[in-house]
Amino acid sequence: MSELEWVSIGKVAEKFDIELPRLRVWCNKGLIESDKRSTGRWIPSTEFPKIEKVKEVFASGGNVTFVDVKEELIKHNLYNNLQRKEEEEVKAKEMAVILEKALEKSGAAELFQTIAVEFSTMRKEILELRGIVENQTKLLGNQETMKNQDTKNEISEIKKQNEELKNLLGDLLKQKEKAEEVVKEPVNKGFLSRIFGK
Repeated sequence: MSELEWVSIGKVAEKFDIELPRLRVWCNKGLIESDKRSTGRWIPSTEFPKIEKVKEVFASGGNVTFVDVKEELIKHNLYNNLQRKEEEEVKAKEMAVILEKALEKSGAAELFQTIAVEFSTMRKEILELRGIVENQTKLLGNQETMKNQDTKNEISEIKKQNEELKNLLGDLLKQKEKAEEVVKEPVNKGFLSRIFGK
């Protein structure tokens, strides 16, 4: 149907073999567009494919909600939207060609070409700078790792030295105790016997 035709809701219900109250509910829920006038409710002929689809979805059975039907209608209309987008892209390309020709005639094409070259050069420089920054970040990370490793090595060395100092202190304490015992022994023993323990 190429022409837009407004049909009364009663005739539409009859045409598609739908109960009139059901069709009214579909209109009220926003599934079908309609126009309320003083003489009743009217549905445009452009809604007929939608009515078929809604009828089909509800007839499929199961617990179908109005949300399910709306989603199905959206899916069904995506094809039309995709076609429109493709047509718009073709028109945009045509406009770009026309604009390019106009720019060539006016001499502005050279200006835009120079701008494009400068933009490309700037982009390369930015990418190079980004690479340098990333490398510096990695190097700093590696230096931190090396510092952490050096710190761990130093801590390990200090622990080792502490252990050696503990052992040395233990030996010194033992020698001190021996020396105290020697000093406390009776005076009647000789000096050499006190030192060698005899």
